[in-house]
Amino acid sequence: MATRINKRNFESEINKIVNDIIPGCKNLFFHVGYFYFSGFSLIAKSIENKNIKILVGMEADQTVTELSKSKNDKRFNYLRKLSEEVDKNEILDKPEERDAYFIFKKKIQDGSLEVRQSKNPSHQKEFIFEYEDKFAKVLSSPGQTLVGSQNLTRSGFITNQELAYLHPEPSNFKEAKLDFNDSWEDAIPLIDKENFKDFEKFSNKFPFEQTPDPYLMYVRVLDEYFKDRSKDLIKLPKDITENYFENYKYQRDAIAKGLDILDKHNGVLIADVVGLGKSIIASAIATNLGLRVNVICPPHLKEQWEDYLLMFKISGKIYSSGKILEALEEDTPGQKVIIIDEVHKFRNEETKDYLNLYQLCHGAQGKKPNKVILLSATPFNNKPSDTFSLIKLFQIPTRSTLQTSINLSVIFERLNKKYTALRNNKKNNQNKDEVKELGDEIRNIIEPLVIRRSRIDLKNIKAYDTDLKKQKIFFSDVNDPILLQYELGSIEDIYKKTLKIISPGSDASGYKCARYKPLAYVRPEFINDVLKEGGYNEEGKENKLPLQQQNIHDFIKRMMVRRFESSTHSFSITLDRIIESNKRIIRYFEENGNVPIYPRHQLPDLEDLFQLSAADDIHIDELDLEEESKLEKAKAKGLYFIKKSQLNENYIIDIKNDLEILIAIQEDWKVLKQKEFKDPKTEAIKKFINDEIKKDPKRKIIIFTEFSDTAKYLYSQIKKFFKRVDLYTSKESSSTKKKKEIKDNFDAGVSTNNQKNDHDILIATDTISEGFNLHRAGTIVNYDIPYNPTRVVQRFGRINRMNKKMFDKLYIYNFFPTEIGEAEVNLKRITGIKKLLFNAIFGEDTKVLTGDETLESHFQKEFRDMYDMSESLSPETYYENFIYDLREYEPETILDASNISRRVKAKRKIKVKNNGLLIFSKKGDIPRFIFSDKDKNIKNMIPTDAFKLFEAKPNEKHTNFDKKYDSLYEEIRTQILVDQKTLPPNKKKKDLINKLELLSRESRHRTYYTNMYKVVKDLDGLTKLHLKTIAKISQSSAEKNIKKIKEVIPEKLLEGLLKAYAEVELKKDALIITEQIND
Repeated sequence: MATRINKRNFESEINKIVNDIIPGCKNLFFHVGYFYFSGFSLIAKSIENKNIKILVGMEADQTVTELSKSKNDKRFNYLRKLSEEVDKNEILDKPEERDAYFIFKKKIQDGSLEVRQSKNPSHQKEFIFEYEDKFAKVLSSPGQTLVGSQNLTRSGFITNQELAYLHPEPSNFKEAKLDFNDSWEDAIPLIDKENFKDFEKFSNKFPFEQTPDPYLMYVRVLDEYFKDRSKDLIKLPKDITENYFENYKYQRDAIAKGLDILDKHNGVLIADVVGLGKSIIASAIATNLGLRVNVICPPHLKEQWEDYLLMFKISGKIYSSGKILEALEEDTPGQKVIIIDEVHKFRNEETKDYLNLYQLCHGAQGKKPNKVILLSATPFNNKPSDTFSLIKLFQIPTRSTLQTSINLSVIFERLNKKYTALRNNKKNNQNKDEVKELGDEIRNIIEPLVIRRSRIDLKNIKAYDTDLKKQKIFFSDVNDPILLQYELGSIEDIYKKTLKIISPGSDASGYKCARYKPLAYVRPEFINDVLKEGGYNEEGKENKLPLQQQNIHDFIKRMMVRRFESSTHSFSITLDRIIESNKRIIRYFEENGNVPIYPRHQLPDLEDLFQLSAADDIHIDELDLEEESKLEKAKAKGLYFIKKSQLNENYIIDIKNDLEILIAIQEDWKVLKQKEFKDPKTEAIKKFINDEIKKDPKRKIIIFTEFSDTAKYLYSQIKKFFKRVDLYTSKESSSTKKKKEIKDNFDAGVSTNNQKNDHDILIATDTISEGFNLHRAGTIVNYDIPYNPTRVVQRFGRINRMNKKMFDKLYIYNFFPTEIGEAEVNLKRITGIKKLLFNAIFGEDTKVLTGDETLESHFQKEFRDMYDMSESLSPETYYENFIYDLREYEPETILDASNISRRVKAKRKIKVKNNGLLIFSKKGDIPRFIFSDKDKNIKNMIPTDAFKLFEAKPNEKHTNFDKKYDSLYEEIRTQILVDQKTLPPNKKKKDLINKLELLSRESRHRTYYTNMYKVVKDLDGLTKLHLKTIAKISQSSAEKNIKKIKEVIPEKLLEGLLKAYAEVELKKDALIITEQIND
């Protein structure tokens, strides 16, 4: 009588078949729809000494057209699919599965296992168990048959628990065997002893069958990591612009790589150093994409981008950095390209410009997201939040396309905590390595999104160097900065006196700059109320003065010192303005009985003010709020007032005292108005120009100053004795005629016929340090102290161009004042006026010079460190060179390496401290390197560290992987597939989520608030300013102010983020190479 097998008795009955029936059999006949290793491995040990015939009725994915194939075609097709299943489903990785495979292979070889395919497609499933003679006698039956819907696969034969019947009747067995034999005779042989060699051709590709030398494994890793883009079909600059630009291999690779990154991640950061053509690369990428383009750039680069769009035949519009709202208002539905030039200026996500930019980037309003191209030569620092802000412009924080770092919120929250801890640790020497490690970790996360090369990379990567030399492109040598000291002469005493008074930290001098720090004078009993009214009382920060407000007076002092050092003329202008500002606040206070003050988030970003952006001057009165026109505008943005009664009486006393001190300084400097007065700094630069022009008339000179007041004054003075001088500040940047004049006189890329030679000297502010080629000049002069080495590198980039070498050496000079006679004796220590000035600008606690360090050596080191950091050889260059050479000269080695199967393993002994497993995997198309010690401490490795471990010599032989590491390998494989958990929200965020959840249920605008709830809770997909808007929403205002709320958080933004999230495809982690290191 047949046994019915169903879900209730499935496990026990199947165990009886495997453990009781099969061991007593001599022959097994399986007629199934499909047969794969996964099913065989579950019964392998029980059939090791049995004869088995497997008749398959269907190939996987068989189609009608395949029925006409020849027998050989069918056999090879089956073997190919069998091989693909092993690779695709990663079966046979476990020790028990590999043991089953070797049983399978041995049985084919000795003829005890055969597989055939029915001539006609069949879904029949029947398992025939023929007993050994002695069991047949005892049981009075030749065997049993199992009929049901199982296939010989893991999901079919063993685990699907579908209905089946086990028939013990002898008559049923005989009929079933006769039918099987009839079908067998007509079937097509797929796997048997006769065709064993064909089977081996495919099985040799199984990872555990391969024993590749470590050298080939190393080559495979590099070949996978450094993708070969030479065959990509793309439009190149020379062809697009009809020979205006050349085609350089390094740019071609960047264009191909950029398109690839955009395809996978919707955004790319092009961070090549100054002068390598980031704008050209971005324009070529945009042309290849064929979409409409919006460009966001600094105002002085608009004209240049208009030229690029025209030359590269791009349809689009250009908006200056301050006009992002206009771009957003004019935005139309549909996918487009957003190019953001000098994107590092948008690192602060607590600004309205960032909020608007974020909405522009994420607001495609269509099925496909926008493609975002970020450009910056200086995008990196060790502050994680800055980097996170940039990549959030095209990545959804909790569902990133960076498959190795899915939840960026979790990762950057951890990195921010680490950064804060390091920043608060004053023992800088002890945490230097940790700071570097933090920077490496940030770069490792975003590496799949970044294109960055330096000139040194181009020199050292042979393929690039050879290409550039063929096109006669060479680079100049860069000399270290040279210090030009000038004596102060008759104004030395006044200079020292003034410097001591205005320097930050010099309150003992009496000048407190009180006018700019009213919060410091609020009486203790009122401080909490005042801070709360201004929005400063955040959770955990009650009764604490906000750092930005405290720093305004320090900023004013520092600005005064910098203007003072730049030129007496600029300082005189600033002094007059500050005096007027103090008079104005005194009048306002006495007439109105209160003080206007910036609310939180309306306070100017002091870091941005220090950087000065493209503006040449920050006027002190820009920070003043007393003027009627400014008051009205500021009130609309939340301006609030501190009442006279809330302030300590010393506030107005100190302001009046400051005013007296400032007027006394003004009196001291009346010497500037005297006709016979000669500014010592101006006289020194005149002498320098005269000497340099005589020495090398063809070497033009660029003189940089950060202030337009200084530039104009210096121009007026030099023009009196040297006519061939030109001026460029933010005022001139709006003149097309002036730009052409500069280009014709200083750009070596202009054709010889169109070049002019009217000017040898150019006096400029940093307005010109972006977007201009000035390489007919070979010398840069920093007329002001170069307080920011990054700025100096950017300035230097104007003359250090790659399209035409004009000079073998390029020079930089720094001006610095000295006391009479000190230059001659060349004191090593920084003393006197040098020390005063240096500390006033850099801060005594932030920049420390060694005892025997000269100013010249300090500035040389500062510049060299920054220049080397930007122009450093990429750590990957050696390996990139290596793989390029192999592709060029040993393609057969690349082919051999490419034939290595995924998940291959080996054991190696190398001279490193590491001991454990090194794994190279790819998730989607993103490579990653993982190392685990025996204790299962798993960590991601930066690529170059992993390359060093994988590196091998051609003569190193393969050693088999130890079985004892199989369990560790399995655990690592399981762990790296686990997605990062969602970051538990802090109390503030939790309150927002709870509020939105309530609104999503009860508001009349449920759909809108439901979308907002999902974006905040699941995606962490809004900016800090968006979240502040939500924090202000109450149940009543959620309805009443819905129009205003939607203006800040548009419906289309929420819908776009949710749509993009839904389309992020989670890729499977594919392990490629594993090495057991040193054990």
